Amino acid sequence: KYKRLVYLCPIINAIQKANAMTDGTIYRQKLTAKQTDDTLPASRISGSQDAVELARLFWDADALTFTESAYALFLNVTCVPVAWALLSVGGITGTVVDNRVLFAHGVLCGARAVIIFHNHPSGDPHPSAADIGLTKKVKIAGDALEIKLMDHIILTNGTRYYSFADEGHI
Repeated sequence: KYKRLVYLCPIINAIQKANAMTDGTIYRQKLTAKQTDDTLPASRISGSQDAVELARLFWDADALTFTESAYALFLNVTCVPVAWALLSVGGITGTVVDNRVLFAHGVLCGARAVIIFHNHPSGDPHPSAADIGLTKKVKIAGDALEIKLMDHIILTNGTRYYSFADEGHI
């Protein structure tokens, strides 16, 4: 019992810190239950374009055309971002998103919603069958945890992207 209580304390502290942030910034969430100094301005996300603009601030632009990566943007109940996290870095043709890692971040920062992102180095933003399957799995897991999947966005270099929400697939 003691070990379980000790384990929960960092999670509770991380949620309290996330809720206490009132300076209009979000932080990069790490699974250490600590906030980092990697902060970005936070304002309400009202659609995919807002999410893409923010994602391009934390994404390594050079990596967009070389390797696939996946990130998550965590939102509070009013769709204001509270944290972002790098989920994985893959190879030239794929990356992996583990729901356990994704939602561990979400629980640590007290998120009520999440937007996931990944990139296609090929420059073609259209989803593959694996992308569609990932979206379905994340939505089911998020529903179970009451962390709503708001969107899954595929980025490319330049301005092109694909939004599952905009296309009616969420």
